[in-house]
Amino acid sequence: MCGIFGVVCKSEQTNNLPKSLQFLARLSESRGKEAGGFMFALNNSIHVFKRPQPVTVLLKSSEYRTYYQSTIQQKILASNTPVVAIGHSRLVTNGAQTVHANNQPVATEGVVGVHNGIIVNDQKLWKQFGWQHPDNALDSEIIFRLSRYFLTKSGSLPDAIACTFQTIKGSASIAMLIDDQNYLTLATNNGSVYTCRNDAHNFLAFASERYIVDKLIEQPFLNGHSPGCIISQLVPGTACLVNLMDLTEQHFFLNDSHSLDSTRFIPTAKRTLVDVQPAQSDSARYKGITIHPNGPVPKNFITHADKVERAVNTLQRCTRCLLPSTMPFVDFDKDGVCRYCRTYQSVPVKGHAAFEALVAPYRKTRHQQDVIIGYSGGRDSSYALHYFKKVLGMQPITYTYDWGMVTDLARRNISRMCAKLGVENILISADIQRKRTFIRQNIEAWLKRPHLGMVPLFMAGDKQFFHYAKVLSKRTGIDLVFYARNVYEKTNFKTGFCGIHENQDLNKRVYELSLAGKMKLTYFYARQLLTNPAYLNSSLIDTGWSFFLSFFTKHLHRQIFQYIPWNEHEIMTTLRNEYDWETAGDTSATWRIGDGTAAFYNYIYYVVAGFTETDTFLSNLIRAGLITRAAALKRAQQENRPRFESIRWYCQIIGLDFENTLRAIQQIPIMYQMG
Repeated sequence: MCGIFGVVCKSEQTNNLPKSLQFLARLSESRGKEAGGFMFALNNSIHVFKRPQPVTVLLKSSEYRTYYQSTIQQKILASNTPVVAIGHSRLVTNGAQTVHANNQPVATEGVVGVHNGIIVNDQKLWKQFGWQHPDNALDSEIIFRLSRYFLTKSGSLPDAIACTFQTIKGSASIAMLIDDQNYLTLATNNGSVYTCRNDAHNFLAFASERYIVDKLIEQPFLNGHSPGCIISQLVPGTACLVNLMDLTEQHFFLNDSHSLDSTRFIPTAKRTLVDVQPAQSDSARYKGITIHPNGPVPKNFITHADKVERAVNTLQRCTRCLLPSTMPFVDFDKDGVCRYCRTYQSVPVKGHAAFEALVAPYRKTRHQQDVIIGYSGGRDSSYALHYFKKVLGMQPITYTYDWGMVTDLARRNISRMCAKLGVENILISADIQRKRTFIRQNIEAWLKRPHLGMVPLFMAGDKQFFHYAKVLSKRTGIDLVFYARNVYEKTNFKTGFCGIHENQDLNKRVYELSLAGKMKLTYFYARQLLTNPAYLNSSLIDTGWSFFLSFFTKHLHRQIFQYIPWNEHEIMTTLRNEYDWETAGDTSATWRIGDGTAAFYNYIYYVVAGFTETDTFLSNLIRAGLITRAAALKRAQQENRPRFESIRWYCQIIGLDFENTLRAIQQIPIMYQMG
């Protein structure tokens, strides 16, 4: 997560520094738009300028331009040593962006650096080393605090970097400068650092993705000034030390720092650190979401949930599966068996041999990346990453589209697995605050005239992941794209509530409606929008594009579970034992726990219709012979219980009042009898 980038150049290249930095910032912003910052190292000083706003907005601000022209530019002109400029585009995970210290570059103990990734054991390390650190603050700071600690202890810069990476858990790609060391450190445990340098050895740039440096060296302002640029990736588990006197590089493995002569890395005179704080009068301009401490869930909500559960337990259900009488288009025969069980066809699995034959033409040599895996951080996509890397022996790139509803739990699991497997994660971030505003507007509109067929509107904002998968495939030159949709997680009831009864086949995706079905769905949505003018809000274009991408464009991805059998026990055992994969604290379920919207919309389905996605999923497992009906019924009762804390978090981050929203949902007419 986040984007790191920078430039190191000698005096003859400093004219290209501002344009290079602006270009890198613009492309890196796709990885995070919630905060931005820069660090400049010039002669005997280090300057940090960061603000809780997108990095491109920061670059255009009068505050930044004034400081750059009056201070940085003047020092560059007077500099007799190479200039270092490092930038960061932040996707907020730990630590609110409204707190200055939580944004990057981070400055601590004379170490200034930027970090892409998430450290999952940071709180444990603060306690282990006896250091004071605020709760819920930036995880990245521990990297730079450890670097200083191990440098002081060993006196060796390579050893300090190696020991730091051996101590942390989670993905980390960093650029770092220590005030008394004349080296820029670049290091990564998952390969998300790409560098380019010219033949004259007077210009070096780096970024989180190859595409970014590829585009940089194509820019006209570098033509003739940086001939013969060579692009290379820091492979997972390696570091590079760039000498700031002559821009020479020394590479080493993070598990073998002794390959470098530590006596060469002797301390120099300390640089002075200048951290440009935002003016007090400006603080009010920077607004973010504040997650307030959660108090107890009001008793009336718990009481209502208990009443719903008792009423739902009395619903007529299929005698083979769990589907209730409120399921769209359901009917039961004389034996009480539903139409979905009567028409069920097993899902064929093509097998590992067919899988090997499919991927064989796409395999690349010399550890080149050869497959893109859509990665939500959830259970099945995590296992898909494991399978491609460990079983098929391929070199994946994982791709995550973050539209503001990827939870911190999912991000931590992405970080765990990418670090452990040495896999690059390319994250494309939407304008998260804007997306969350769209969600709030549509929920507020929905509550004016609720209809279960319109609930998927709340998730419309994530469908651009189809588009960006194609963009990423084109950028990387990787044609093989896989997702990990579990074939049993069929949620056709969502279109069923729109009046469409087709696509019940488990072999087909939810988007594979017939043309007639798509036109009927279009008509349904259009009629809902026209009869409820509140839907005609600023989200409309985004929603329309999402609908088009979902139903009217070709999806280039393939599905891993068409080739290997889905085995929940094997999946969870592998993830827990090999990767310390994290589960949610408020549910026993392992499905959808990384999706911030699921607890909310499933609460609506449960309260109004008496069932959720869990019921349809478990019903398909029963039909496939993967679970007994008795076990599935018990599991559904547990997993359908409202996740009130997750719902409260969801309401807070999109700007809805938690209690008022739940009261409004409870007033919606229900499809069953409440006792």
